[in-house]
Amino acid sequence: MILVTPPPVNEYSCEENDRNKGITEPRRLAKVTAEYAERVRELARELKSEGVDIVLLDLWKVMMQHAGLPADKSPLPGSKEIPENVFLKLVLHDGM
Repeated sequence: MILVTPPPVNEYSCEENDRNKGITEPRRLAKVTAEYAERVRELARELKSEGVDIVLLDLWKVMMQHAGLPADKSPLPGSKEIPENVFLKLVLHDGM
């Protein structure tokens, strides 16, 4: 079995993409996506401890390392709390 964490979110691109579709409320946030990624990691650890043959592809972590994730993970690259992240802008054209 392979579990894959969700990729990070670029809130700037998401907002623009949503606005072009007439959506006015944010649908995805960087911090919520980080929480989902952590839940996938927890599930992988739990299944592995139960003897399930499982591989975790931590897409969120790999992409955030390239985006310059700070050690304390705050604020998250992709969040509108900080200027837009160049790496995430390049790889997440629609923000997700």
